Amino acid sequence: MDKYKNKFPIIAGLIFVITAVTAVAYSWLKGIYKYDLRLSFSEYVGLHYSMSVLYFISAVMMLVLLSIYVVKLKLPLLKKIVYTVVFLCIFGTAFFPCNGRHSITTTILHNYFAIGLMLAATVSFVLSAILTKSKIQRIIAVLSLIYAAVFVVMFFIGFKPLFQTFFIWENLFIVLLLLGLHMEQYGEKAEVSDHI
Repeated sequence: MDKYKNKFPIIAGLIFVITAVTAVAYSWLKGIYKYDLRLSFSEYVGLHYSMSVLYFISAVMMLVLLSIYVVKLKLPLLKKIVYTVVFLCIFGTAFFPCNGRHSITTTILHNYFAIGLMLAATVSFVLSAILTKSKIQRIIAVLSLIYAAVFVVMFFIGFKPLFQTFFIWENLFIVLLLLGLHMEQYGEKAEVSDHI
């Protein structure tokens, strides 16, 4: 298992991308909704109950992989707590689908978890930029942090161009989170080499 655990964030990323492509393709091919960059991944998932179920199953698989990965890493306690919050928010977005046409309550809960995920992921980028001893991890963390800061500010001020291409912005944010998780192993390796 240890031999493969470093690939778990990549596998989780593939699961996420496949789920996103499937949700968009399903709604487009079934005539539920045309392809539109203004819709978020969550809104595509919420268009049909079968896609909500698919996302929930995908999220559980991703969370199992990522939890095993994080538990096996020697991370500071603060980082483990932040990643736990990230994982709980991912679970919350999957458990409460964004299906405003059917349930306003689940959509409101989904949005709270999505905002929590956005903010917790941003904190994880800050911690990686500050605490890591790996140069490559620090560079990735700083670039992710700049992206997250721009995204969060534009989101909260309601910047229209963000919402016209929200699908791309949102998915890139998740990819950067998974990339940050993948880079944690390099921080761990830098710690080990410092002790040798």
